[in-house]
Amino acid sequence: MLCTATPNNTPQYYSPPASPTLPQRLPQGLTDFFAQIICDILPTPSSLQSKSSIVSLPELLFFIEKVTHRAGVSCKVIVYAMIYLERAKEALPKGAVGNYGTTHRLFLASLLLASKFLEADADDNMFTQLPRLNGKRLTDLCGGIYTLRDINTFESSFLKLIKYRCWVDEHDVENFLRKNSVQLHFY
Repeated sequence: MLCTATPNNTPQYYSPPASPTLPQRLPQGLTDFFAQIICDILPTPSSLQSKSSIVSLPELLFFIEKVTHRAGVSCKVIVYAMIYLERAKEALPKGAVGNYGTTHRLFLASLLLASKFLEADADDNMFTQLPRLNGKRLTDLCGGIYTLRDINTFESSFLKLIKYRCWVDEHDVENFLRKNSVQLHFY
């Protein structure tokens, strides 16, 4: 901080502009459990990679860590996304099998939906200078793997799967955290 005098001898202080606060990484146990929940929803054999598939997808855990860090999402958004994923698992028919990339699509759809649901929360993203998460921003965060049309399709398909049950209350969160306290390292 620099101090200079003005013609009328009142000090003026200069502070360099504050740099935007970088988002903190989510706890490793949380991202690990998030990936586990996604992978447990339905089997997606690695042999299902389509020969016509041009894009090779990154490993799921790395993808989750990269996108959530760059998006600056809060732990609260991740918990809501995991609650939505549980609802998706309940809605799937017994014996359902996913395709190549299903886990990545479930991750993106649940993350986007949770972020939108919590958008009105004052504490969401309050410590970062990052913009809110939306389809366009998520497309950019994916580094060209998916188009905006893809992201919108993932979101609408996921909403249909969970029968538009987006409301999550304190009771839902408490039940989820209590039920999964060991996996989330809340001994």
